[in-house]
Amino acid sequence: MNKDIFAKFINQNYVEQELVNIGFDSTYRHHACLKNTYKTIKIFNLRPQEASILKQSALALGFDAAVHRGVLDCSVDISDALLTGSIVQFEKLALSLKKQPFKMKQVAENILSLITNELSPLKIKNKIFDWKRPYIMGIVNVTPNSFSDGGNFFDVDNAINHIQKLIGDGADIIDIGAESTHPNNKQITTDEEIKRLKPILSELKNFNLSIPISIDTRNVKTAEFAIENGADIINDVGFSDFNEEMIAFVNQNNIPYIYTHNRAHEDNLIDNIFNDFLIANDKITTSVIFDVGIGFGKSINQNYELLKRINEFKSFNIPLLVGHSRKSFLSKTFELSTIEDLDEATVLTSAQLVKEGVNILRVHNVKSHKFLIDLYSKFC
Repeated sequence: MNKDIFAKFINQNYVEQELVNIGFDSTYRHHACLKNTYKTIKIFNLRPQEASILKQSALALGFDAAVHRGVLDCSVDISDALLTGSIVQFEKLALSLKKQPFKMKQVAENILSLITNELSPLKIKNKIFDWKRPYIMGIVNVTPNSFSDGGNFFDVDNAINHIQKLIGDGADIIDIGAESTHPNNKQITTDEEIKRLKPILSELKNFNLSIPISIDTRNVKTAEFAIENGADIINDVGFSDFNEEMIAFVNQNNIPYIYTHNRAHEDNLIDNIFNDFLIANDKITTSVIFDVGIGFGKSINQNYELLKRINEFKSFNIPLLVGHSRKSFLSKTFELSTIEDLDEATVLTSAQLVKEGVNILRVHNVKSHKFLIDLYSKFC
């Protein structure tokens, strides 16, 4: 029986299944999937001769490298390059570049690192983070003036009850902060910060928690006190000030460390954040988690740009954390005035972040995010 020929799009995630459906050779199926998986890679700081080699090598394999127009006549000293190709093309390109002079072997290693990257499991306390799903960091503000829940958990009993609720709702990490980082809030002393944390950490020792406790601080003295009293992670929102004492402390004690980007950049935000992190990463030897710093030194438009391009930061091949919960870029954009509205906007934003492969969501409303992640797992 004759049938009309027709065509349709195929979801990229189902290419392998469709190869099975059409009766494709099973021994070649995995390779065929790689030929149909495309990536765009940006390579930085190439000299004209290196950019030329890269471009010619890519063209020989059936794709192209976009470089600065001044590469041709060597009128520029440095050029970045942009390539879009299949995984197989990139693998062949890397193999070719390894045989080339100058720094092309380093370029090849960078390309292979990007197309084969896979996060290693991380054990913190008694919990193993295998990164096969997004994890939830529940926020506890023991402050009188936090932007969204200031004063609610300043009382020790309220704070402990809230921590227990977050754990019951499905939190994988508890993040406790004793100083509000809202731009309009006055910085408190380290002694005051420790005074607020001390009864909370003391009480938590009685619960023998299996999940890690993170402390949100920019002060090394506070970090030292917290770790000595049962905390497991330091979430440093002040790293862009390059606190050498803090880095020395987490490195020497092998403490998992969250680097939060909080530096302002007017132009080329994404590349500048990359550069800031590469400089920072040279200083860190312990396990590191990267937070792009939504709301820290960024305009509203920059926050949205970060969220739209969030998967580019997976290039670091380290766990990626986003703390967007109830932030002002949401309330100002959509004129949201209630916690309920902000939580709804947060969850909708989180849905996109989960889709893009973010590893940790730092949020106030854990229960709704546990449901989101459980629901998303049905689509994977």
